[in-house]
Amino acid sequence: MPTPIKIPAMVEEATLHAEGVKSLVLRPLKKCPAFRPGQFLHLAIDPYDPSFNWPESRVFSIASSPTRRDRLRVVFSVKGTFTKRMYDEIEPGKQLFVKLPYGRFTFPEDGRGIVLIAGGTGITPFISFLEYTIDKGISRKISLFYGFRDPAHFLFGSFLRECRKTLPGFELSCFVESGETASVDDNAEKGIIPVKGVLEKTGGTDEEIFFLAGPPGMITSFRDGLSQSGLPTDRIVTDDWE
Repeated sequence: MPTPIKIPAMVEEATLHAEGVKSLVLRPLKKCPAFRPGQFLHLAIDPYDPSFNWPESRVFSIASSPTRRDRLRVVFSVKGTFTKRMYDEIEPGKQLFVKLPYGRFTFPEDGRGIVLIAGGTGITPFISFLEYTIDKGISRKISLFYGFRDPAHFLFGSFLRECRKTLPGFELSCFVESGETASVDDNAEKGIIPVKGVLEKTGGTDEEIFFLAGPPGMITSFRDGLSQSGLPTDRIVTDDWE
């Protein structure tokens, strides 16, 4: 695992997706270290002085591919004092500090099929997976099951629909808890992602690896459900840093 490096970064874009949910595009002001798709970074709002301790920070999945290291994208929702500061204070032109890379929730290179299960902003590491797949010209079976509160919280919708057209073997299934599904996708369903439905759609016969990212409660529920169905634990990978 590479040693994490601290670098300054300039905010180039700050996009409001839904009430309380924003994404940031950061331009590293020093050489960005190599990272793997799915890893995360520490983000600090306050200035960093190398002669003192690293300032207060929070961790966020890198929602961009390591093949595009000239820009780093993160997505966050307001869940406390720190993210409320981010929501209120961060705008284009502001300098932040990031420390990366971290994490073992990474894209597998062995060619097996992968099943991605995302809840809310848990979609972010999978955007890194998919951008990497596109940039590297990888062809493999990828099934994404994405659940979110309402159509306004369908993050990266245009990109995901484009992946369906351009990535061989990619399948997208969306689940909307409330609101109309038609504006999301022709095949979107109402409700939450069903464990049984995921297993029925994926078949569970090709040694697929299941990746879970989202709220802790969702991860626990899905991990337990998959294990109870007989899926070996070594084929279930969870993004547990929250």
